[in-house]
Amino acid sequence: MEPYCPVREMDWKDVDGALKAKLIQDIQDRFVIPDCSVYVTQILKRANKSWKQYKYSLKKDYYKPEEKTEEQMAREAEPRHGISGKEWVKLVRYWYSDKGKKLSECGKEARASQTQFHRSGSNSYANQQADYEDEHGVKMSLLALWIKTHSGKDRTFLANTLTEDFVDDAKAMVESLKTVNPSKSQQELENEAFEDTMHGGKVPERPVGCGLGVRKSDVYGVHGVLRKNGYGKVRHRTVVMENVKEEVSTINKKNENTGEGKWKAARASERE
Repeated sequence: MEPYCPVREMDWKDVDGALKAKLIQDIQDRFVIPDCSVYVTQILKRANKSWKQYKYSLKKDYYKPEEKTEEQMAREAEPRHGISGKEWVKLVRYWYSDKGKKLSECGKEARASQTQFHRSGSNSYANQQADYEDEHGVKMSLLALWIKTHSGKDRTFLANTLTEDFVDDAKAMVESLKTVNPSKSQQELENEAFEDTMHGGKVPERPVGCGLGVRKSDVYGVHGVLRKNGYGKVRHRTVVMENVKEEVSTINKKNENTGEGKWKAARASERE
């Protein structure tokens, strides 16, 4: 909707700060959310993702360069509810611009270069790791997480991808490392095998399978070493995050109860 996330802007960073603040305030008014910068950041990240997805759906439904010219699209197409004519024209102009076409081609090439695709839907890697730890009492290895998120209900991988070969290579690496380091746990062996198979022994610019916002220093730097050993700030951060999880669970229950109460009241009003 234009009052919150106008589609005329080409980059989320260019969306007016006052609109983002209004978005956050309205969400905080509607839901029970703690007054903390961590939650504000998460709201903005989620809004950014939804905003991009919405613009993608608009382009998928309306952008037909082989059928209509730029002027025809700007003049004839009827934008969805919440988009003004001025916004729509600017968005169409961007789609037909050299910059828009170039970025679109870069995106297509990047998508075509991917050889492995997760099949876990909207359930994040971090949530799946946490669920596994709650259920089994131990942490999930990176290799086990990769297999879980990239296989279907029948435990098979997508056809025409490299996932199955990658997993086979990683498992072979586990057996090789086991003979060299018999004292290491299965989780440690699988983590090491995954890292070596995925990155070839090099430190990647962007960690794979760690979720949104994770930097390489968090995994491979000092913080990563401390986290693996359970020391320092990272241990405190883990305790804090556990408290946050409990707080979020309580908040979700409050929101559900509030929503259910409103629904029952609305139904009662309708019957009257």
